[in-house]
Amino acid sequence: MKWFAASLVLTLLLGAADAGAVTYYQHNFDDMSAGALSLDTYWKVMSSGGMGNTPAIRLTYSTAGTPGHQATLNMSSFNTQEFWLEFDTRIEGPMNGGMKFVKVFGSSVASQNNTTFIMDYSGNTLNRVSWYMDTLCELPLSGVTSNNSCEYTAVTTGNAIDLRGNAWHHVKIHFVRADPGVANGAYQIWIDGVDRAHFINLNNNSPVSNATDRIAFINFGDYTNSNNATWYFWIDNLNVTSTDAGGGWCKVFCVWGLIPAISSSIPS
Repeated sequence: MKWFAASLVLTLLLGAADAGAVTYYQHNFDDMSAGALSLDTYWKVMSSGGMGNTPAIRLTYSTAGTPGHQATLNMSSFNTQEFWLEFDTRIEGPMNGGMKFVKVFGSSVASQNNTTFIMDYSGNTLNRVSWYMDTLCELPLSGVTSNNSCEYTAVTTGNAIDLRGNAWHHVKIHFVRADPGVANGAYQIWIDGVDRAHFINLNNNSPVSNATDRIAFINFGDYTNSNNATWYFWIDNLNVTSTDAGGGWCKVFCVWGLIPAISSSIPS
């Protein structure tokens, strides 16, 4: 009886947390397709090599530039300024030249209203986020920048993140695009469940930079300086949702501590 009561409470809490949640994209590539994700020429759906050696998508980097390096999720139809993104990733081979990693477009013009999570082109680590006309605001994960014109408040800061070494890592990003011209945007990055950077009060939606009225699309991969090595960027279990799909409700209800207390108070 106690187990049933605890299960019932857990179900109710989960149901309440999921109310109104929207899944923009969810795919593990096991059907050997990318679903609604558009893959450019250097991206392929691989039959093995993913988590647990299952299918996954892989980007081959061997030339510098942008052409052929983009996996694109069109977000326009969802009419949103916010999302939660989660995926598993690994970098295989001698990474050289970095990449854009994840790029969020709020404009039809590539160099304008967007936010880019950058793997440094020389250091090959995830070390900064840029926004507003692409490069006018570049904020290191350390929160220390010489550009005082870029508004932000640091909640959590950290060091550059090294995802190399052919090991799988879990990436989670919460992204909020500001109201036009207002410093109320935000981003937060977790790697393998650890909060590595959290910044709020960003003016990441300039109304004068060809801005769309919603997030237009998300790119994975994109530009690299790589030109003298071949290496691979893998993605598996890709999810883009309107709420935290990774158990954000527990931060509010602390279910794993709450359930035993509730169940012990219910007669068996």
